[in-house]
Amino acid sequence: MKTLLALVAAAILVAAPVAAQDVAERAAVNGAYIEQNAAVHAKDIVRFMNTFAPDFQGKTLQGVTVSRDKMRQNVLKMFKNTTSATGVSTIQKFAIKSGKAYVTVKEHDTVEFIDLQTKEKMTIVIDEINSMVLRKIGGVWKQESSRGLAEKSTLLPVK
Repeated sequence: MKTLLALVAAAILVAAPVAAQDVAERAAVNGAYIEQNAAVHAKDIVRFMNTFAPDFQGKTLQGVTVSRDKMRQNVLKMFKNTTSATGVSTIQKFAIKSGKAYVTVKEHDTVEFIDLQTKEKMTIVIDEINSMVLRKIGGVWKQESSRGLAEKSTLLPVK
């Protein structure tokens, strides 16, 4: 019985630092998503792109591969016509393996923009779920890859 208690105690002592480290890393990864959303809200392309690894590769829900450069081009176009943008990212699943964070994230974004054809102010609400891999670069978590899992968007005129 004493041996069993000793083994349980040892397991708890070993597991506690690992669990605390995972909690700290999860908070740091969550901070990376908060930074990315703040960059979009500020329409700051440099700050936004700094949340991605230099070799970032994304894959949309439709299977289209998006490089870091293509992401930058798309976001610059969005910023040009955007009057307001807010986003909330919520981590659904989280694991650290071999120094990388494997994350499933639910995102809710609201973007107001000017429709170039009608000149009307519009709002698009986007809810999506993405599977992402992040790695630390210079002590900061950055997105290495992303894959779309689900997406729903609603376009609304602003009243």
